[in-house]
Amino acid sequence: MEPHGITAYRLAKATGLSETAIGQIVKGKRAIAVRPACRFHPRNQQVTHGPTRRPFARDAASYGVLRVLKGGKPLSESTTYTTGQVAQRCAVSVRTVQYYDRKGLLSPTSVTSTGRRLYDETAVRTLEYILMLKETGLSLAAIHTVLESPYSMNMLQDILGRQRDELAGDIEEASRKIAAIDALNADLALHGTLTMADRTDMADYMANTSSSRRFFMRMLLVGILADVAWIGTLVWAIRTHMWFIFVIGVVVALAMVVPMTLSYYRHVVYWDPASGTEFKPRFWPWFFASHTLHTRKLKAPGSSEKTWCVEHFRATPHAGER
Repeated sequence: MEPHGITAYRLAKATGLSETAIGQIVKGKRAIAVRPACRFHPRNQQVTHGPTRRPFARDAASYGVLRVLKGGKPLSESTTYTTGQVAQRCAVSVRTVQYYDRKGLLSPTSVTSTGRRLYDETAVRTLEYILMLKETGLSLAAIHTVLESPYSMNMLQDILGRQRDELAGDIEEASRKIAAIDALNADLALHGTLTMADRTDMADYMANTSSSRRFFMRMLLVGILADVAWIGTLVWAIRTHMWFIFVIGVVVALAMVVPMTLSYYRHVVYWDPASGTEFKPRFWPWFFASHTLHTRKLKAPGSSEKTWCVEHFRATPHAGER
């Protein structure tokens, strides 16, 4: 330490520890319980704390040690900062520092005879703390309450909990609005015009859309299982010439597919773009009709020819179609 111009006296003055304690830290023989326990390592000139020996600078004492080791002045001798210097260090504007000062959140260390306000390291750390809490959306009034309370950590935990609940509510509300926008866009994309007349129609549309997703996932699963049943038994029958196994596989596949197809038919209606009305086609014309993912070529009531009609899924089928 001495060859570097750093005396135990300077370290003691910087940290508030005794010169004896500083000597024990410098020698690295054992940790000193100073909150947290710290040790100086001569090889890399780092001060560490705790069983994992992580470098630290949050504790006031350790901050002073590191400051002196780097050639700076102890905190008691350190220079203060102007408003502009504090703003530059914390990456905020001068007006922000002045505003927090006026609101009583940030207090200057001293004021010069010319009225210039000066801040020390503690003030800088306070400003960083304020900015960190601002990132969570807390108001300045709430932050001021936390800073002034003797139970600041308990109060902060309660305030952050309530803030999180409020933000979660905002996210839920935003999600509902996004769902409404998606519903309107989907309605326009399918029909070329808005077919929903009010909020009830919109709510029904979103419920039907959610239900249709779940239904089509079940359809996909049933289709995969049915394919496995008949294709698997076909391969087995070809290899073993036991064709009754293939017949069993086809029966099993039909037992899965037929109920799902009937259920699908009961849940859908179709919108005729010519008349703008919904209708329910008969089963066999519907079953054999050409179709895409969202449309099916059907003959609407009162029409003499088939047209492409838009499919509407209903979460609850009509009572007479169950």
